[in-house]
Amino acid sequence: MQHQHCLSVYIDSRRGRAISLPRREYALLALLAARRGRIVNTHEIEDALYDERNFPASNVVASAISSLRSHLGVAGESDLIHTRRGLGYVLDDKPP
Repeated sequence: MQHQHCLSVYIDSRRGRAISLPRREYALLALLAARRGRIVNTHEIEDALYDERNFPASNVVASAISSLRSHLGVAGESDLIHTRRGLGYVLDDKPP
């Protein structure tokens, strides 16, 4: 049986609610948070989250971003993660 390991994250700008994230989504959030306000490209995300033995399929980053957005989403508020077409993703609480 496979176990899903989750971590809790306190998102202050999201009204202090606690969320649980799978390990890889937590690592993705940590990477984006460390570079908050700056673009992180797909290759940097792949390198940070996957090793050479487990190199991801072509859409895995977009899928992980989508899932993380769902976890972080609050009705009526803008997304925290913004797509910069052709460049990558940026974590920022201000709309683009």
